Amino acid sequence: MEKHTVILFLLVLAVLTGGICSAGCLSYMTVSDPEIEYEPGLGPTVSQSDPLVGTWVGRTTNPNGYEEKYTLIFNTGGTGRLTAATMGFTQSSDFTWTPIDDHTYRMDFPIAASGFSQKNTLTLSSGKKTCSVIGVEFTKS
Repeated sequence: MEKHTVILFLLVLAVLTGGICSAGCLSYMTVSDPEIEYEPGLGPTVSQSDPLVGTWVGRTTNPNGYEEKYTLIFNTGGTGRLTAATMGFTQSSDFTWTPIDDHTYRMDFPIAASGFSQKNTLTLSSGKKTCSVIGVEFTKS
């Protein structure tokens, strides 16, 4: 009996450890774009007139059918905040942002919702009315 208990305990521990590791890796892979290298200070400066400054809202549906609402706030000076709301829970992450060119921006999250640091690429539409990042399309509100 004792041998079976030890084997069962080790099996449960292995499944839990694998599940926790997989959840963290999948979460990281879902929201992360390839890292972009750039030279600080070489792009345009962030100012009040930058089309990205302001509040942007995006919505998606997760694999379980729940709506997810994302709010991005881009401040002058290159700081911002992402708020994600789904299934009654809200989570926020601060980030910095840097223009790369007229339609591309780099977003750096010291600690994102996944618990990891992330570097994402945001693309602004040619009409500058929508932007997309991590597979979510945002509209300026």
